[in-house]
Amino acid sequence: MGFFSVSCEVSQPVDGMCTEVTANKNYSCEGLGLTEIPETLPATTENLDFSFNLLSSLQNTTFNMLKYLEYLDLTRCQINWVYEGAFQSNTRLNTIVLTGNLLMFLSDAAFVGPKSLKHLILTQTGLSTLSFIPMKNLHNLETFTLGSNHISSLQLPLNFPTRNLKHLDFQMNNIKRIMTKDVAILQQSHNLTLILKGNDMTYIEDGAFQSTFFYSVDFGGCIDISVVLSGMQGSQTHILKLETFEDVEDGLPTSPAMLQGLCNISVKDVNLQKRHFQYLSSTTFQCLTKLQSLDLTYTYLKALPPNMTVMNTLKELILRADPEGVQCYGHIPFQTMLQGNFFKSLKQGVCNSSNNINNFLPQLALDRENNTKQTWLF
Repeated sequence: MGFFSVSCEVSQPVDGMCTEVTANKNYSCEGLGLTEIPETLPATTENLDFSFNLLSSLQNTTFNMLKYLEYLDLTRCQINWVYEGAFQSNTRLNTIVLTGNLLMFLSDAAFVGPKSLKHLILTQTGLSTLSFIPMKNLHNLETFTLGSNHISSLQLPLNFPTRNLKHLDFQMNNIKRIMTKDVAILQQSHNLTLILKGNDMTYIEDGAFQSTFFYSVDFGGCIDISVVLSGMQGSQTHILKLETFEDVEDGLPTSPAMLQGLCNISVKDVNLQKRHFQYLSSTTFQCLTKLQSLDLTYTYLKALPPNMTVMNTLKELILRADPEGVQCYGHIPFQTMLQGNFFKSLKQGVCNSSNNINNFLPQLALDRENNTKQTWLF
């Protein structure tokens, strides 16, 4: 997401403990079993990786010597308590990573101090409700990651930080239902990436995300696509991810009726990876007429429907890893780029490609079966 620093300088040990990555600025104390911040770290430290150490609590004196700190990684430090003013001396701090700490107490002023905190990572911290998180001083957040917790309700508080929010991650929680009032505040955001994959979603109120403008929405792993599309009615997103997982027993094949909800959603790219289609008909893609990219990777299609010309804005059709090939009973839009392992040379010469070649249509293509070149005419 762009908030990790990279340096090519030779690392040097600091008093046999932490490693100096960039002189006077970037230090790694990862996995040293430390119970406090070493006094040998210079006050000019900007980036500190203190992951896999032993800090049971964060006090207002824990980081008070590091006034220039900008990035702080506290992954799996066994932190349970974050007291008031823990970061009050770190006014420049923009990233806090607390992944893998079982948080039992967060003071109402736990994150007060930084003037522009942009990235807060609370993955695998044992959270079960959003009300546990103090929202004070989070108004500048751009990234808010809350994945792999036990959150069961997406009821966002009225002071939830949306003004600058670009990435909101709730993947792998226990969210099953979404009501309109719970997510209404997201209408204040713009070009938001919302990740809800891995939640066993059973109900989303019709139009719950209406009038919300997203960049990307990820509902990967949701068994019933129609549940998602119902909630997305009247919304706008560049990317909509509806793929399923390799280890998920998808007992609900995707039917044309399940895709009808796409008619009332403004979307450019749709990802349907690993979905199994019940059957393809002339109505399967009728609600995707404005689509630019369609990903059908590992959908094991035997044929594409004859009406794909209605998708006249389609620029990319991805059909990777269908080992038996895909038959095309009709024309793919003129400007569409095909990506895939291979496509059978069948009726009307529409789908034809050698392994791992991207083709713009029409053009010369290598016929996989007779190894001769042919021109596709439309």
